[in-house]
Amino acid sequence: PVVEEPAVEEPVVAVVFTDITEDFDFAKTAIEAMAQKKILDGMGNGIFAPAGNFTRAQFCKIAVVSLGYELVEYKGGFSDVKAADWFAPYVQAAVDNGLFKGYPDGTFKPAQAINRQEAALVAANAAVKAGKVEQTRINIFTMDKSDYEDNLSVAPWAANAVAWLEAQGVFTGVAEDNFEPTKVVNRAEAA
Repeated sequence: PVVEEPAVEEPVVAVVFTDITEDFDFAKTAIEAMAQKKILDGMGNGIFAPAGNFTRAQFCKIAVVSLGYELVEYKGGFSDVKAADWFAPYVQAAVDNGLFKGYPDGTFKPAQAINRQEAALVAANAAVKAGKVEQTRINIFTMDKSDYEDNLSVAPWAANAVAWLEAQGVFTGVAEDNFEPTKVVNRAEAA
């Protein structure tokens, strides 16, 4: 008979960042959990930089890694993404799986900071792809029933996603009276 050695599980090491102040308490649990799972990295030396900008390429990475998608070879398709770019396989996996789209001019704008309505659409797409909700369910949520004072400033292509996520309480601590759809997402909000 063959005797198998018992599997040795690595101990879970808590990830602690020294710069998660009260202003970012809303995201502390998410930041630490995503860092522990190696989905989101800090900046080194116990620093997370929660107020720092988050790019479209970085958001591709956390979406792809969070959902466990396999990285794929970049097939081209965007004039501003090269196969040698660190983010190219993440962009391809995100696009292939319907999480992200490029722009009509053929660019992806990987270095552009992602804004709230773009991030909301990706998050809603991810929820659908992960089987957490049906797209038809998201489609019934509309911004005209939103509590945000600036609800009509959300672009039509993101409106259902933003309204659904608002109803789920996703923006608690992030957006209170106004959603500010074109506001750049910081690292804490991305988590």
